Amino acid sequence: MLLLLASPLAEPTLRAQEAPVLGPDQGAPTVRWRVVEGRNARVITPDALVPEAQRLATLIDLVAARDTTTLRARAPRIDVVLRHQLAQPNAFVSLMPRRSEFFLQPPQSSGLLGSGDWLTLLAVHEYRHVKQFSAARQGFTRIASALFGEPVWGALAFLSIPPWYWEGDATVTETALTPSGRGRLPQFDADFRAQLLERPVPSFMTVMSGSFAQQWPNHYVHGYHLIMAGRERFGPDVWDRALRASTRRSFMPLELSQGLRKTAGMSAGALHQVALRALQDSVRAAAATATLTPAARVGRTPASWTDDLFPQWESDSTLLSMRQGLADRPQLVRHTATGTTRLRLIGPAAEPPLLSVGGGVAAWVEYRPDPRYALRGYNVIQLHDLATGATTQVGDTTRYSAVTVSPDGAQLAAIQQHPDSGMALVLLGRDGAVRRRELAPPGDQLIAPRFTRDGGALLLVRIRRGQGQRVERCPVAGGACTPLSPWAFNGLSSPFGNDTLVVAHLPVEGRDQVVAWRAATGTWFQVTERPVGAIDPVLSPDGRRLAFTDHTASGRRIATMELDPAQWREVSVTPPDRPRVAALAAQEGAPFRPDTIAADRTLPVRTLSRFEGVWNPVGVSVELPPLGPDLGATVNSRNVLGTVGIDAGARYNTQEQAWGGQLGVTYAERLPILRAWVDQRSRRDDYPAVTTPAGQQERGSWTWQEQSVGAGVDIPLDFTRSAYDTRLQVGARLEERRVSRSTLPGWFAPDNGSVRPITLELRGMRTMQWIRDIIPERGQAFEAMMRQTPLGGTFNGTQWYGRVQQYVRGVAPNHGVRLDAGGDWQSLQETATGPRPYRFATRLPFARGYTAVTAPQLTRLSAEYHAPLWYPDWTLGSGQLQVRRLRMTLFGDATTTTTRTFPQGRATSVSETFRSVGAELWMDAAWFHPVLQLPVGVRWSYRLDGAQRGGRTQVVIGMP
Repeated sequence: MLLLLASPLAEPTLRAQEAPVLGPDQGAPTVRWRVVEGRNARVITPDALVPEAQRLATLIDLVAARDTTTLRARAPRIDVVLRHQLAQPNAFVSLMPRRSEFFLQPPQSSGLLGSGDWLTLLAVHEYRHVKQFSAARQGFTRIASALFGEPVWGALAFLSIPPWYWEGDATVTETALTPSGRGRLPQFDADFRAQLLERPVPSFMTVMSGSFAQQWPNHYVHGYHLIMAGRERFGPDVWDRALRASTRRSFMPLELSQGLRKTAGMSAGALHQVALRALQDSVRAAAATATLTPAARVGRTPASWTDDLFPQWESDSTLLSMRQGLADRPQLVRHTATGTTRLRLIGPAAEPPLLSVGGGVAAWVEYRPDPRYALRGYNVIQLHDLATGATTQVGDTTRYSAVTVSPDGAQLAAIQQHPDSGMALVLLGRDGAVRRRELAPPGDQLIAPRFTRDGGALLLVRIRRGQGQRVERCPVAGGACTPLSPWAFNGLSSPFGNDTLVVAHLPVEGRDQVVAWRAATGTWFQVTERPVGAIDPVLSPDGRRLAFTDHTASGRRIATMELDPAQWREVSVTPPDRPRVAALAAQEGAPFRPDTIAADRTLPVRTLSRFEGVWNPVGVSVELPPLGPDLGATVNSRNVLGTVGIDAGARYNTQEQAWGGQLGVTYAERLPILRAWVDQRSRRDDYPAVTTPAGQQERGSWTWQEQSVGAGVDIPLDFTRSAYDTRLQVGARLEERRVSRSTLPGWFAPDNGSVRPITLELRGMRTMQWIRDIIPERGQAFEAMMRQTPLGGTFNGTQWYGRVQQYVRGVAPNHGVRLDAGGDWQSLQETATGPRPYRFATRLPFARGYTAVTAPQLTRLSAEYHAPLWYPDWTLGSGQLQVRRLRMTLFGDATTTTTRTFPQGRATSVSETFRSVGAELWMDAAWFHPVLQLPVGVRWSYRLDGAQRGGRTQVVIGMP
């Protein structure tokens, strides 16, 4: 007599040991990579950018030698990858593997770039992050990272050091070491100063963790003011000392605050209050003594933070702008005397898109990701016909970064990024045909062109490496550009006007103000005096009025005023540094001009081999009880370009007292991401005492060997072309899981054998979600999977799985409805004595409130209503908990299971339904650290069916 005991292969879960997952974060494989060997950086660059890479390596060597006063850590040489295929201005420093990546397209925003060279700004800012990581690798972090590598190094660094330090310290450094760092630009913190002018100082944890109620400053602005205040009060090296002290207990959240308390006698929270109250006092004092220019703000004050960016006149009585805020996703809006109307939602953009209006057409730039390679992307021009509402796209695989439309709407001018990192000014027709392209000289950057009112010329800002910036007037027909201002590091930006009058904005006594150039005198005059600042000015079609962006406590608002040249006063466009910034620069010693540094052409250059760094161990992942029964370690390897990942490790199961090992490989350079894995382990389990024809058999244990081997392909695709995030992923997997060398006694059913499933997967989404939305406001998501076992094996089975979700907007803003339907259908046993089909794991969630029941076939229907209740911004304890939002969910679930039984040997399908309704109260909060944001809630459900019928209360963590 054979007794059926659950075989290892008959467990209800297929646990494939898959290879490490590398996503789509690669560039196109057509790039020929070269390596420039510097002393402090190994710059990995496309072949065409070797001269720029040599300059960058030279610059980093000099910055490394110079930037030692306020952070003494010495950093080992780092890999720096220059990415030229992504139409986004950004950069980062990361671990696993340790590297920095620079995205070379400069921004068009004056509030980010200032007057400086983009690559120089990145080098100074990002190399400071390199030094910060090295400074954090002391004390306990040094010991832990020596044992476990970069994953633990990074985890402890980010746990103990808050985000505001990383970005604030780097921003202070770029401000001190370059003539155009963000701390020199009033626009950098103008929004925050506007809030402090009218509102009390927010709590430390509220600013760190972010708020759904107010748009408090980001980590760059907040950190800049804290780092500056710390240096001014306690000396230039205070943060170096605080960081060293904090590394002794880097396993504690936000330990840097305690490090500051030990070295300076003040916690970071106390410094926050001191620094921001001082800033508030200075802002209010400056506003109280200013003689303000009368101006009328357009529209009503919004209920929550809202920005109306880049105002443009459609007519003498109508304005257009790009609007976005806490409650408003990016959109094109029209402002009239009767109110504000949305014209169109805006698609993805690398930075807020500059708006231009002319000839009944609105134009702006949107980002278009490459479908497969996340580090290759494009910028295209969108043209919106204001009469018909139709929108057309200009360009496809282009990299435009700003666009302006002529007054008659017949032609466009745009800044285009050239493949070798240079820039070009391009004139196009409405159909996208290029009429003229003019390359900028090496080292020049062209910013925000605007047609003059007669369409005969372009006004733009030219930034020249080592000289600063100036406003120029460039004839559309070609020829030399005429400078309207001298070279200076002054932040003079956003020129707009005609042959006789040009308006722009300029820092004046620490605040951006509108200024005007008059052809009659050739000089500049101050036009506005606003309490916090005025930017992005534009003249009305009749030339009698001015519109500009006014910084207010509720966001950036459009204001208008009559032009009265008699009230203007002449202003210098080469103002001196503000005293606070000058003192900061003096802390670094002698003046330092990194933008004037020439490249060292003797630095060695070589070709990067495709297989270089394939085995590049970056750390050890550890499994420890009590999180699970396994005690194990896995060596993780990642190459610097993110195309190869290798994991190799061993584990010991403390419950079964058995060893195992695994190896996984991922290759992600080409269109499909290829994965392969192998897993070998020893297993051990107990069998029960049983009665057999031979007599009573005692309880005992048995062992077996379990092997898993598999390979798979994934194709992640990004089709986002609008406000909807649109993605698709296709995958296929072939694997075998085998049991052998089993010592299970013969009176049980034999368990040696294998299962060989082929899996096909498809999942996708098209959803729209913004800051305050709990779930997507609109859209759909789906996933489907098929598993078959056509290749033989001891066990056979079939699985069909599908799930569809529909998102609909609720009855009020930020309310949402989710409708969810899915099914999991697996093979049913055909006869009482026939083979039992293999049971695969299901992904389908069970009806809430019930203890889940396993079954070969399940269907599920669910409906949810999500609504925000309150944005309290509570700080509880000593900052251990920051409550950002309270919200609720109403739900109704229904799950049906189907199994097969064999009464009297005849197959009978049995179905059972599990229905529940209920409500959940959720708290969105940051726990101990601004990054550790985890929703926690209480669920009450009423079960309508079966033996579990009745109410139930549960504590739940994370979204359902």
